Amino acid sequence: MHELLKSSGLPATGVPESLEGFPVADFSGVAGTIGIERSGKAVLLRSLAVRPDCRKSGIAAELVERSLEMARETGAREAYLLTSTADKYMQRWGFQYIERSRIPADLLKRSDLEAACCPVSSSCMKLEL
Repeated sequence: MHELLKSSGLPATGVPESLEGFPVADFSGVAGTIGIERSGKAVLLRSLAVRPDCRKSGIAAELVERSLEMARETGAREAYLLTSTADKYMQRWGFQYIERSRIPADLLKRSDLEAACCPVSSSCMKLEL
């Protein structure tokens, strides 16, 4: 999975060894993944990646659907994300642009994403669950 993230230009920082909170699509190896970081009633979706030979197969949509379902099942009320490439894609689920300062600081700190690689130019988005 780390190789998939790296080849997709995404950080592996903060990805737990157990992969807890990181659903994986398996199709002759890791075909796709997405991360779910939780803090209180909020989740941060991160590291959505699909292997190039598996793209346009619905894997990304299934991973997003599953991650949102998991978030709702655990009582989350809000989902956030930072992205440089998937903002238009994530609007399908109702994610809306927000100011970076509206993302709970504890979510960013927990994920270590801000320090790892999320440039200021990243789009910040939120979905009410």
